[in-house]
Amino acid sequence: MRDRSQSTIIGFVLMFGILILLLLILQTSAVPAWNQDIEVSHNERVQSDMEALRDGVFRSATTGSATSQSIALGTRYPVRPFLLNPPNPTGSIRTTESGTVRITNATAAGETGDYWNGSTREFDDKALLYRPNYNEYRNAPTTFFENTVLYDQYDERPVPASGTRLVNGRRITVVTLDGGLSRSSQGSRSIDIEPLSAPQQVTSVRSDGQLVITTPTRLPEEQWEQLLADERVEADGHVTDITVTPGEPGTLRLTLEAGQSYDLRMANVGIGAGLDEPGAHYITTDSPSELRLTDGQTERITFEVRDRYNNPVSGVEVNASIGPSDKGALTPVDALTDTDGEAVFEYEAIGTGTATIEATFGPEPERDARRTANVTVESVPTSATAESPLTVEWTGPSSGEDDTYTLDAGDDNTTDLTVTSSPTVGNLGVEYVVDDPSIGTVSPIQGATDADGQNTTTFTAENDGTVNVYAVGGGDVDEMAITVTNVTAASPPVVDSVTVTNESKTTGTPKYAQFTTDYTVSDGTGLDSVRVTAVRQSDGTRVLDNTTTLSGTSASGSETFRDSEGNANVRGTTYDVTVSVTDASGQTATVTRTVTVR
Repeated sequence: MRDRSQSTIIGFVLMFGILILLLLILQTSAVPAWNQDIEVSHNERVQSDMEALRDGVFRSATTGSATSQSIALGTRYPVRPFLLNPPNPTGSIRTTESGTVRITNATAAGETGDYWNGSTREFDDKALLYRPNYNEYRNAPTTFFENTVLYDQYDERPVPASGTRLVNGRRITVVTLDGGLSRSSQGSRSIDIEPLSAPQQVTSVRSDGQLVITTPTRLPEEQWEQLLADERVEADGHVTDITVTPGEPGTLRLTLEAGQSYDLRMANVGIGAGLDEPGAHYITTDSPSELRLTDGQTERITFEVRDRYNNPVSGVEVNASIGPSDKGALTPVDALTDTDGEAVFEYEAIGTGTATIEATFGPEPERDARRTANVTVESVPTSATAESPLTVEWTGPSSGEDDTYTLDAGDDNTTDLTVTSSPTVGNLGVEYVVDDPSIGTVSPIQGATDADGQNTTTFTAENDGTVNVYAVGGGDVDEMAITVTNVTAASPPVVDSVTVTNESKTTGTPKYAQFTTDYTVSDGTGLDSVRVTAVRQSDGTRVLDNTTTLSGTSASGSETFRDSEGNANVRGTTYDVTVSVTDASGQTATVTRTVTVR
C-alpha cells in the first residue's frame, strides 16, 4: 500500500514538473512569437490609419472643411492564464520642427501679378511622424508624412507607402502642416485636422527662367527620382532636375521647365494645438488699374485681400483713399472683406484731372498690403451746349435711328463696331455694354474717341440670337440690335489629362484596392460639370460615382476610391475609371483608364 501511495505522489510531481516545464517553454518561446504577431498586425493597422490621415489632410485642403482621423497608437495583448505578458505596446505621434518651403521665379498675370512677380516666396511647413514602441517587433518602421508623401523609415532604408502630389503634370500642389502635436498612448487617439487656409484656389503661374521649388525632406534623392519619374521632361513631364542636399532634414530642390504655365494650388492645414490662421498678406484688385472716366461718372472698384497661400481672407477692413489734391470722391460700399475676400468702393468723377486710389489694410501696411488704381477724368467738351448737345451714335456697321445689323457668323463671327461723337470730340470716354453675353461679347469694353471723334470695339458672336449693344459716352447712350446667325457649333469640351495612381494595400490586414484619379478638363465656352466613375470589371459593381459642378473654362480635380477592404487578396482586381466632362452647352467628352491592383 505504501509503495502504491509513493508511486501516486511521484507521478503527480512528475506531471506537475512537466506542466511547469511546458509553461516555461511557452513563456520563453511562444508568448514572444504570439506578441510579435500582434505587434505586426497592429503596425499594419497603423499604416492604414496614417493613409486615412493623409487623405483627410488633402480633403480638408480641397474642401476647406474640418475633419478628424483615429490613430491606433498602441495595442493590448490578450490575457493568457498562467503566462505573463510584458507591458502593452505604446506608440507616439508628433509634428516635427518647422522647415521652409520656397517657390522661386513664379510669375502670374492679372491681379496676382504684383505678388507673384518672380520673387522667392516662403512658407513654414512641418512633417508628421508616428513611432511605435514594441516589445518584440524590434525593426518596426517609423512612419513619416511629408511633402504629400507617406513613407516608412526602416533604419537607413525608407520605403514610400504612397505617391506624391507635389508635381503632377502642370499642377503644383503645396499643402503645408502647422500646429503642435505630441501624443503617446496604448490605445487609439483622434487627430483633428483643421483647414487654416483653404479651400485651395488655382493661380496660374509661369517662369521665363526655371521655376524652382525647395522643401525640407528626409527622403534620399533616389527615392524622389522614383516618385517623380513620370514627371521628368524625358517622360513628357516638366521636371528638369531633382537634387537632395543631405542634412537633418535634407533639402529637396525641384527645377521645372521654363516657359510653361503651371496651376499652383496651395493650402495650410493645422494638426494639434497652437493653430494660427495665416491672416491677410497681400491685396489685389479685379478692377482695371487704369480707368478713364468723364466728369460726373461713377465706377465701383473691388479690392481683394488674400493670405500668403493665395486664398481669400474675410473680415479684414480695407482702407481706401485718394490724395487731397486728387479729383473726385471715394465712398466705401463695403470696406470689410466678405467670404471672397472682397471689399468694394465707389469712385465719383468730379472735375477734370487725375486721381490715384490707394487701398491698404493693417496698421502699418507694407508693399504687399498696398494696391493702387489710377483714374483720368475727362471733361464733357464745351461744344456740347443746350442747343448742340454732345451725343454718341453708331456709325458702323449700322447707323441711323433704327440701328440694326445681321451678322452671318458662318463667314466670320466677329465684326468691328464704330461709334462717333457729335459734334466731333477727341479723347471722349466711351463704354460698351451688351445685354446678353451668351449671344455675343465686345472687346475692349471701354475706350476714347480719336481726333475724328471715333472709337471702335470688336463684337464676337457666341450663339445664334439677337443682342443689344450699347455705346455710352458724353451723357448719351446709343443702341444697336445685332442678330447673329449661323454660329458654328462650339467645340466639345476636352479631357486634357487623366492620371490614376495606385495606392492599394496588398499585404497585411486589412487589404484593399485604392486608386486616386487626378484630372484636368477645359472648354472654350464654359464648363458645367465633371463626373468620375469607377467600375469593378469582374462583376460590374460601381465603386465610385461622383459629379462635381464646375465653372470657368478650365478645371482640375481629384477623386479617390477604396474597395474590397478586408482580408481577401486584392491583387489582380481590375477597374475601369472614367472621367466625363460636360460643358455649358451640354456637349460631353469622356476618357476611360483601365487599372489593375499590382
